[in-house]
Amino acid sequence: CMHPMFSVIEQEQYLDRAIKILEQIKVDSIIDELILAEMKYTLYLTMSKFYKFSLKDNEGSLGFLNKMIEIDPNDSVGYLEIGLFYYHKQNYKIALNNFQKCTELGPPSLSMVHFFIGMCQKKLGFIDEMIISLEKSIGFDQLALSPVFELASHFVGKDSKKASHYKMIIKNNPDLSEQLDNEEISILNSIK
Repeated sequence: CMHPMFSVIEQEQYLDRAIKILEQIKVDSIIDELILAEMKYTLYLTMSKFYKFSLKDNEGSLGFLNKMIEIDPNDSVGYLEIGLFYYHKQNYKIALNNFQKCTELGPPSLSMVHFFIGMCQKKLGFIDEMIISLEKSIGFDQLALSPVFELASHFVGKDSKKASHYKMIIKNNPDLSEQLDNEEISILNSIK
């Protein structure tokens, strides 16, 4: 999160100090207000990551993500991060709602958002919807391996023609096939 020469305690102190400084700034124009909001938004995202990864404080992390949404409810990044938060906590319904909010708001990361929508749908048992979401993910980023591989894996033992179709997409694209790990290669090689 920050430079490794600082201890976690020092990092937290610097970030807390940055928040206090931003909260004390008084602005007198709309432009300054927008700049201040953007600075807070960025700092809250940093704080969220710091709390999650350095302090292992998921609830503290979520608090900063919610502050991001308070600042700019029309920016999809806060909803994406909250979706990922709940996805990793295996609360797929709340994660799905946040990912779907991202699609309403637009870029960035629409391929990733649709991939995670598909993964939530899979976990919730909405398989037809999962397939549609993963196809949308591929449409946004043809170089993203995860949705193509997920579809190939999904169709193994269910529909060999579709499984083979997705396998060939990966095999025929060096940018995709270079991303495969040994386990994924083994799975793909099992598809006829």
